[in-house]
Amino acid sequence: QGDTLFPYTTLFRSIGVPDTAFAASSKITLKSGEAAPSIIYAGHSYSLKVPGANVKFYTTDKKVATIGLTTGKLKPTAPGAVTIKAKSKKTGKEVARKTFTVRQRCTSVPP
Repeated sequence: QGDTLFPYTTLFRSIGVPDTAFAASSKITLKSGEAAPSIIYAGHSYSLKVPGANVKFYTTDKKVATIGLTTGKLKPTAPGAVTIKAKSKKTGKEVARKTFTVRQRCTSVPP
């Protein structure tokens, strides 16, 4: 997926270690089962889940988006990039992550 999971990912890539070696084993999806979009919009909300896993969700930037710890309700609030991480409730280990680009929709068009 290309997300940077470790500070040394660039080094590992330069010596030929594939990105799949760093990818979490599960994927974050919409609760409907559809793939979660990479581009989302401020003012909307998105319900996320990790199929087959009992997780807690975390955001890397609460100024860009908040997420319900156990509900997976993602609420983008400002333009920017944010990574959502899902950690197993049982082990506390990260099982999935996804980076979203938050955009602000135009609310009016000048004459």
